[in-house]
Amino acid sequence: MGMAIGKYLATALVLGLMIWTWGLRIDAGTAQRNSELQTELENRIRDYIKAKQPTVTSVAFQQIYTEAVPVDPQAPQTQKVLVHFRYVTDEIGTDNQLLTEQTFEGSVLLRSDDGINWEWIDNQIRSPRIRFERGTLIRLRDMDPNTPPSTDPNDKPAN
Repeated sequence: MGMAIGKYLATALVLGLMIWTWGLRIDAGTAQRNSELQTELENRIRDYIKAKQPTVTSVAFQQIYTEAVPVDPQAPQTQKVLVHFRYVTDEIGTDNQLLTEQTFEGSVLLRSDDGINWEWIDNQIRSPRIRFERGTLIRLRDMDPNTPPSTDPNDKPAN
């Protein structure tokens, strides 16, 4: 009798472990999908920036991660993913020296009906930091110590 209970218990344990490993496989598939979405988004952003700003020499992603958006009860078959990112661009000047380094942060909302083809729905991007490598100094002519004092055009010439 004790042997029969052990068989049932072992069978239940094996079934439980099989269900648990199946859950891991589904999570691994989701992780693979998210990784592919992140790579595709990085490439699209990089291509867009280089097309619009040819003086940008590099686009380096410092952070990118995905967040699942809860399913809409009106469209339960539609999947939504929110991708958060931070990247830095370097821009060169006309003399081929680094001019600015700019940091961008934002998110992109993606939607898919089949889990394969994703549509870019909405985005929020901001630039919280710009670092100028070389600043421009603007002075008034009268403030320059190497410039001789100017005469006032309203003064009458001395006779």
